[in-house]
Amino acid sequence: MNKRKQKPSPEACLYIIGCVFFSLVICLEVIKKVFHINIIRKMPPCFFHAYTGYYCPGCGGTRATQYLIHGHIIKSFIYHPLVPYLGIGGMLFMISHTIAFFSKGKIKGIKYHDFYVILMAVIIIVQFLVKNALIYFFHIYLLK
Repeated sequence: MNKRKQKPSPEACLYIIGCVFFSLVICLEVIKKVFHINIIRKMPPCFFHAYTGYYCPGCGGTRATQYLIHGHIIKSFIYHPLVPYLGIGGMLFMISHTIAFFSKGKIKGIKYHDFYVILMAVIIIVQFLVKNALIYFFHIYLLK
């Protein structure tokens, strides 16, 4: 008998990564509260923005993450729309797969589709173009 080991599904891998990520976030928050240590200090300025005056595709991501953590979804979206997309989508994914786990598969979790990654790329490109078009044409800087 040839027993082949089955590869885990993409959903199982993403669920494990999500569990590790959320565990690390919780540990960092506990360390921050108990020991009064701010692990994440002020971020260095963006190299691309410092030299060109335009935003890079990732500019605003850190502030967007901070706003999302504090429940300011609109502000998070303005700073970088990928962050609430990933944060809310990731939460829904994790909740659905936790329910699937405890229901022993009777209730299915959200399935992975390549479309989600394509949408991420589109969001990054569109926000990059819009933010820099606002600077170029109207001298409007969103990330101050």
